Amino acid sequence: MRAVQTSVMMTAKEARECITAINETIAGAEEQRREVNALIVELHERQGWRALGYANWRDCVTAEFSKPRTTAYRMLEVAKIRRESAHSHFGNLLEDAPDSHVIALQGLPADVRGAVYAEVKKVSSRPSVDDVQSLVDKAHAILEQKKAASPASRQTPTKSIAEAIADSEATYREEVAEERRERLRQEQLKKLAGYAADLMAMAKRVGKMEIPRGGRAVADAAECLTAAAKAVEKVKALVEG
Repeated sequence: MRAVQTSVMMTAKEARECITAINETIAGAEEQRREVNALIVELHERQGWRALGYANWRDCVTAEFSKPRTTAYRMLEVAKIRRESAHSHFGNLLEDAPDSHVIALQGLPADVRGAVYAEVKKVSSRPSVDDVQSLVDKAHAILEQKKAASPASRQTPTKSIAEAIADSEATYREEVAEERRERLRQEQLKKLAGYAADLMAMAKRVGKMEIPRGGRAVADAAECLTAAAKAVEKVKALVEG
């Protein structure tokens, strides 16, 4: 990405060249949009809009850019976030992050955005905006906990925040696994209860049958079914325990 000069106000010629370059590349690929981001920051902070006779930035954006005004505002914000985070821990990762991911990180302090995004990349090699937002929410929760803690503990390095996020992810995965195990256990119990009820019903029906003189087959069958039902109940009790 090109270096952005912000200390000297633009001339009208520089501002016009800058706007032309922005409009020529604003619809391009991600790499081109990053160049546009830098140009927009330069145009804004060197007051190119003033050099062209506009009363404010909004009027310049509305009149000059080929894309909707919100696109220019978004690009300006993305470029500022990348610049603010550039020297933080893992801040360089934001240079290659999609604009939508950078915007999702916006609400975090500049010094932790890179660390949080590093954790996002560990979760998935091709993370979605939802993946980013999920870890941003976790980071917010951790930061809130630190605010409520003692002053000494608030000075925890950025790396510790990343580790806390990683721990939170590990805990979440374990909770999901435990929920899955419990759900399977409940399903097994339900099936066993059904088997036991079926066997008991069959035993009752067999028990009501008329036994032929000298015959024990039906009575034996009823006893077997009752015993099987009791065995199922014992297994059910073991699973519950």
